[in-house]
Amino acid sequence: MEGVRDNLQRAIDLYPYTVVIRNINRFQSWINSGGAENGAQLRLLADDNFEGNMVPRQPELPARIDLF
Repeated sequence: MEGVRDNLQRAIDLYPYTVVIRNINRFQSWINSGGAENGAQLRLLADDNFEGNMVPRQPELPARIDLF
């Protein structure tokens, strides 16, 4: 259980893809409902639609270049 939590946390730290957020919500719901103690199966989602989840941010510029 800790491994799932750690992997989901690492995934959300890298980039907040919608599928990762949904899986965190599913995992939390599974935990709240008793999880493995209840005999319930954890069912996570798989998706490859990552392009629609871009988080806009200011581009980073290179350091000043001295021309002369």
